[in-house]
Amino acid sequence: EVVINRMKAGEMFGEVALMMPKAERTATTSSADGCTLLVIDKSVFNKHLDNADALLRFIIDHLCRRLIALTDRAREAT
Repeated sequence: EVVINRMKAGEMFGEVALMMPKAERTATTSSADGCTLLVIDKSVFNKHLDNADALLRFIIDHLCRRLIALTDRAREAT
């Protein structure tokens, strides 16, 4: 098991899968103490993202791809 990050209240996860069209899950998440989640439907999110500026969408895609690559490298290094 590789711990990539420990999160605190108010943080989010799953954003890469939400923003990338065919993104695979980059990690598994578990909670030591339980949590309350807000689930964002991908189709609803995509409607908002479709209205975003093309440059903004390009930058988001680039950052998501970079995060996926860094996560893969961290996993391979352990």
